[in-house]
Amino acid sequence: MYFKLFVVHNDISHSDQEKLQLTIKPFSHFASLSFIHAGEYLKDIWEKLPDKHHFAYEMFYKLIAPSLFPQYDKIIISDVDVVFLGDVKKEFLEFDCDENHLLAGVVSNDPDAFFPIPSKGYRSGYKRFNAQELKALQYGVDACYLIINLKQWRAHKTQEKAIEYLQNNFHKLVLAEQNVLAIVCANHIKSLGLQYGASNKSWLHLGESWEKLTPKIYTQNEIDEACKNPIQLHFAGANKPWNTPSEPKSEIWFQYLCQTPFLQDYLNTLEQRMFKKFKESRFVYRLLRLIKRKLLKS
Repeated sequence: MYFKLFVVHNDISHSDQEKLQLTIKPFSHFASLSFIHAGEYLKDIWEKLPDKHHFAYEMFYKLIAPSLFPQYDKIIISDVDVVFLGDVKKEFLEFDCDENHLLAGVVSNDPDAFFPIPSKGYRSGYKRFNAQELKALQYGVDACYLIINLKQWRAHKTQEKAIEYLQNNFHKLVLAEQNVLAIVCANHIKSLGLQYGASNKSWLHLGESWEKLTPKIYTQNEIDEACKNPIQLHFAGANKPWNTPSEPKSEIWFQYLCQTPFLQDYLNTLEQRMFKKFKESRFVYRLLRLIKRKLLKS
């Protein structure tokens, strides 16, 4: 099998592109890497979002996959804050583009845990959605790893529907592109195994063997397999290995960083990163950030 890898971006320098090509060179007999400059598409909507969290507007590129890849019927789309530890081809090859699934991804093991919606915190934003939207969000997917059925997206004009929903509802989105995908693709989502989106924090919150995760949607065997043999390890949340080395499973990210031409670049900025992290932990900084956020919302 030959793997065609694409990086969809807006600002990756030519020198960094060359370094990324060097990481693929040892595997050039079965893999290639190309870059797609997608520009600042939908950045005007991004600027208006009330809750950006730690995300970047490039996440909206997922919503325009059919336009970016007109030559394909299906494609895997992944976040960048991940490490791949297993083979992705089995589920991809078995995914049938003629079935009525618009996408496939990791679903919640316990959809009922979506409720009740808390009165505080980022999840309190879900109070802005109606009952039909909430049901779609309850049974949506984690957008860190997706198989997108481009053939069906084109047939059902899903890209157009996604952009329209984003433009009309940006003011209430909590996890922007993930919310849009869940609502626009509702009832046409295929579940993938937990292996395809194992959060690095799972080992912290669920125990080393994920013994606190009770089988519901996923079986105990599927849970055990995801814990022991994750295919994609997702570093979820604002704290990443590169800015918070104490995060769970950070050693795995550093293990692979050391095999790339980017190691020296990282070490050259390490002191600056650590100082920035220290500054952001100070009370005055956090207070000013809170005031700025309140003013923007007002």
